[in-house]
Amino acid sequence: MQVAKKAVESVKETAANIGASAKSGMEKTKAVEEMATRKKEERIHLAELEKQEARNHNAAVRQSATSVGGGPHTGQVAGKHDAQLELARPRTQQPVSMGSQWVLKKCPQWLDNIRAMS
Repeated sequence: MQVAKKAVESVKETAANIGASAKSGMEKTKAVEEMATRKKEERIHLAELEKQEARNHNAAVRQSATSVGGGPHTGQVAGKHDAQLELARPRTQQPVSMGSQWVLKKCPQWLDNIRAMS
């Protein structure tokens, strides 16, 4: 009788351990999915910001070209601006850290929302 009782307790303990392991695995999977979603949303938002920045840059180049001579520009204005732009913000191919000064300047409300979610 004693042996059977210990065997039942052992089975219950094993079942509880398996349940805890499964629950832990599900929580880890959920956390990984949430992080992937956040990173995806961050990349989408940054891509949208860069697109808007490029549009503004192109409009400024077009405006300066028409105000300078009324014809196509020589590329000097755009080249100089491109070099300054390259120094002012991180490259698209590189991951952008949440502490980046560029992100802080460009989208403080968005950054506050990310911090609130954490």
